[in-house]
Amino acid sequence: MQRFDLQPRLFSEKVNRLKLLGCQIPALQNKTKTINVWRNHAFEPIISLATPFLNYASLTPVFRLSDYDDTLPFVDVEPADVELLWLDSRRYLQQTSIQEWLSWLLERLTVLR
Repeated sequence: MQRFDLQPRLFSEKVNRLKLLGCQIPALQNKTKTINVWRNHAFEPIISLATPFLNYASLTPVFRLSDYDDTLPFVDVEPADVELLWLDSRRYLQQTSIQEWLSWLLERLTVLR
């Protein structure tokens, strides 16, 4: 399938997961990009949705998923092109205020940097 023919699948008003899974995006100067995903809930379903869009942008993603951990310890940090936080903030906000959580999150991001 040509890149032009894939546009209706990728950029439709309602994206269809099954149609995305069937996308075979031809390589155009593919560049591998490593993405560290720090998370406290499932990210795996997002990979199959994000990959066709990244391939269309001539990027080949390599996702490295952390363990599920609300504390964001950032252990075993390896260099990556992208650091992505995938957090369910409700888990934090049930136990603390938004200001306290944002302060804590800023501290964790500073550690990651």
